[in-house]
This record gives sequence, C-alpha cells and structure tokens, in this order.
Amino acid sequence: MYTCSSGVLALKVRLRFSNQIHFTKFYTMLKTNELFAKLLSYVDGNRLYNEVENLWRRELPQTSTAHLEAAEYALELLHEAGLENAELISFPADGKTVYQDKCMPLAWDATIGKLTIQKSPLSFAEPVIADYQRHPFHLVKGSVAIPEGKRLVKIITETQMIAGEETDGALVVCAANTVPRAAILKTALDLGAIGLISDYYAQSCRVQAPEAIGWINGCTEAMNWHVIEGDRPFVCFSVTAGVGERLRQAAELGELTAWLECDGRRYRGSSPGITALIPGRKKKEFWLMAHLYEPLSDDNSTGVVAAIEMVRNIKKLIADGDLPELEFSLRLVFAAEMYGFAAFAEHFGGNLREQAIGAINLDSLMAGNPKQRLHVYAAAPGTPFFGNALLEMFLDQWKDKDAFPVAKFMENGWYGDDTMLTDRTVGLPTAWFIGHEKMYWHNSALTMQVIDREIFARICAGIGTWIAALVTLNKANLAQIVRQAAAYGLSHLAREYRNILQKKLSADEAVEQLLYRLQRDCERLEDFRNVAAEPEIERQIGVLQAAAQKYLV
Repeated sequence: MYTCSSGVLALKVRLRFSNQIHFTKFYTMLKTNELFAKLLSYVDGNRLYNEVENLWRRELPQTSTAHLEAAEYALELLHEAGLENAELISFPADGKTVYQDKCMPLAWDATIGKLTIQKSPLSFAEPVIADYQRHPFHLVKGSVAIPEGKRLVKIITETQMIAGEETDGALVVCAANTVPRAAILKTALDLGAIGLISDYYAQSCRVQAPEAIGWINGCTEAMNWHVIEGDRPFVCFSVTAGVGERLRQAAELGELTAWLECDGRRYRGSSPGITALIPGRKKKEFWLMAHLYEPLSDDNSTGVVAAIEMVRNIKKLIADGDLPELEFSLRLVFAAEMYGFAAFAEHFGGNLREQAIGAINLDSLMAGNPKQRLHVYAAAPGTPFFGNALLEMFLDQWKDKDAFPVAKFMENGWYGDDTMLTDRTVGLPTAWFIGHEKMYWHNSALTMQVIDREIFARICAGIGTWIAALVTLNKANLAQIVRQAAAYGLSHLAREYRNILQKKLSADEAVEQLLYRLQRDCERLEDFRNVAAEPEIERQIGVLQAAAQKYLV
C-alpha cells in the first residue's frame, strides 16, 4: 500500500504478466540551449584556470595552515563575485568533536619529512627516496616528529613482517596492492613498527604517469579518514611505483636502512568552512557544495571555483533580464569533504528538510580529458526532490551533444560521502556530477596540466544551466513541468514492469517492487509543492496511480 496526500492507493492484487509495455511520448519543456549559450559566453576560461591554480597551490602542503590559507582565498573569491555576506565559520579540529557520526580530525602541520637510503644491497639512483620539500605528498598527513630529529631505521617488507621478521622500530614497505589504511597500519604498529612506506595510489596511473606519487588519504588505525585523538603516533611515506618496487627487492635481498627525518605535529586546532547566501523570493535554499582541502587540481579546486562561477553568472543573467528572479535562495557551502559538510548540516539545524530543497555536490569534475564524459547521479530517493525531474529533462535535451557530454545518468542515485546528506535524518537530497575518467585520481599527476580551459568552461555552463532552471522555477510554468515530470514517471513504471518480467519475480515481490517505484515518482511530484500549490500535482499523481493499476489485476 502506498499513501500520499492525494489519497490511498491499495493494490492487494496479483501481477498480470504481459509483454505489452506502453511508453508515453514526451518532449522536455525546459528550453536550455539559449541559457547554456549565455552562461558559456560569460565564462572566462583563463580567469577560472588561474583561480583553480591559486587555490590548488595553497592546498598543496596538506597542512592545517594551508587549509586556512585556502579557505581565506575562497572567501576572497566570493567577495570578488559580489557575495558580500560570505563568511568563514571555524569548526573544531580537535580529534574528538563529533558531527552526525563523524569525528573531526586533529589539526596537523609539517615542514620536514625525508627518507634517505643509508645502506642497501641494491643501488638507488637518488638516495633521497621521499622528501616533503620536494613534493608534499611524500609525507602522509598525520605523521609525527622524530624526537631526536633524525633516526636510522630498518626497512622491511610487508611479506617479511607477516613471516615474523623483527619489526620493532622499522618502516614497513607495503605490498604494491595493499591499501595503506587501517588493516596494515594497525598491524604494523601492533608489532612495533613506526610506520609505513606505500606506493599504492601510483597504481592507478602506472602507464600514464609512472613517476606519480600517491596522495594517501585515510591512513589511520580505524575507518575514519583522519587522525583523531587517541591514535598512536606514526611516520608514513608515499613513493613512486618504481621506488616502491626497488625497496621491496632490496629489503628481500639483505639489510636495508635509511635516515628518517620528520617534524610533523598533531594538535587541537580548527577546520574552516565557508558559506554565502543569495536570498531568493522563498527562504528555502538550494545548496552548491564543493569540498576544500584535497590538494589536487581537479579534486577539488575545480569544484570550488566552478560553484562560485555558476553563482556569479546566474546573478548576471538575472541582472541582465535573461532569467527571472530567484524563486529559491542559493547557498554556497565549502568545507572539508564529508566531515565539514556534516558540521555545516548540524550548524544549520541538523535536519535540513524545512530549510532547503536540495543540493549539488561538485566533487571531481575531471575537466581535463578531451574525451571526458560526466556521470550524473540524481539525488537518491531517501529524501524526495523535484529537482531530479528537472535533471532528467535537462539531460535528455543534451543527450549525445558534445557541448555538454554526459556518459551515464544514474536515476537511482546513491548514498556515499558526496551524497550522504540525502538521508532522511538530514533531509538534503543531493545530486552529484563527476568526471568519468579517473586515471589521475589521488596522485601527484593531478596538476594544472590536466585542466582544459574549454572543457572546464562547458562544465560550468552546463551544470549552471540546470541550477538556474531549478532555482527560478515558479508557478507560471509549473503546471507544464509537472505534466512533463509525470510523463517521466510513466516511463519509469513501464521500465520497472519490464524489469519485473525479465527477473521473473514472484507476484508478491513484483507488487512490492512496482509499488516502490510508484511511491518514488509520486513523492517526487509531491515535492513540487515547494514551488507552489499547483492543482496539476494532484491530477498527475492520479495519472501515475491509474497507470500502476493497469499493470495489476
């Protein structure tokens, strides 16, 4: 049984299995071509490129000091874009404060992290195999200082450690396919090692960039991404795939030692978050979210800069009379990935359903591959969102067009770190656009060289088009949009029925599955009431209910 505000639909009957699936023919009501062209004409690719580079270089040291500099720069960009109410909000980085179920990290700073081969059965072309000053990714975030400043350490392999070789005071070289996270770190520390050496993330680009250094995120004893209060001290390094393999070979052949230097420190500090609001006719907000503090050009300096650019240009469209006034307020939210967004959610009340209609997360646009195609995740159905209907219409209109290329649309959405606020306990349905190509994910090859100005400009204009249509939707064109959304709902029911036939489900399972699909589309239509109390909403819910009845007898 599915209950909605328009009444109760009770389907306590058996499925009629039929091969006749009727699709409703429809055409999108969204006129996006002109809007996209306008937005694209506003984008200055060279300026955006420079802004991304400026932000990326501030984040590259991966320290808390660098985080503050990056946040202050993002705040500066917002002020330059005319968002005078933009503000910096400091959240604790004390390793113990919890927002939702996420424990905030300890603050961390470092200037020295160096590993120099002292003795080896194999020669190394460059004895200094890791150096924070050469590249910050060589030193894993959270690493702590050596009390004496410099220490001679033995290096052994993960295989040797498991075989029972003396581990006390040693650095353990992980196997090439070992993720440098809780399992291996905890085991090594339990056996007396002082830390790890890893080349794991270089695996993702051995062919394209064999000299890349992995940016290791989440090297902790538990499942959290960051070191928290009570975590044991360690010193961990990230090296190239070639160096990692050489270390494993040398350690297996004989005695391998190195001089270790590190001045890293963990401390109780703060994690800055940035937010700004553009008021609309309604107080309810749409959030543009992009995370700071990942020191990679396209993960996620592009996301922060893109969000600011989209808002800047939407404001210009309104000022030029090419777009109606905002129906909903626009809020930008920049913070640490997942942890900072959890902090902001609680800062604004915890459950955001009555405050916001939805959000988009701009994480990893991957704006550098000429063959790039975006994957688009609709907001998952945990919290209904009328914006999903507009998203389907928008993507259909741009299907197979190179101007805004999309590889795949996941209408079911997903629940993950980028879309976690969709959960009903928080109530912020979140869509996500992400680049399809991930060859440079989380490693030093992800520099400004992979950013293509033209591709980045098109992505800004394309996503900005959907956002502009969403936040300016008003009663004047609502009835047409609702009818269009219902047409998509009919196609969803037909597709679900076809899937049921293919899976050969039992009658009870089939009814449950079809009713769930009906519920999702009815709830999506109901969510249009955020725009206005349009009678067409009630009528089109009835259309979907009647269609569902035809699949059951």
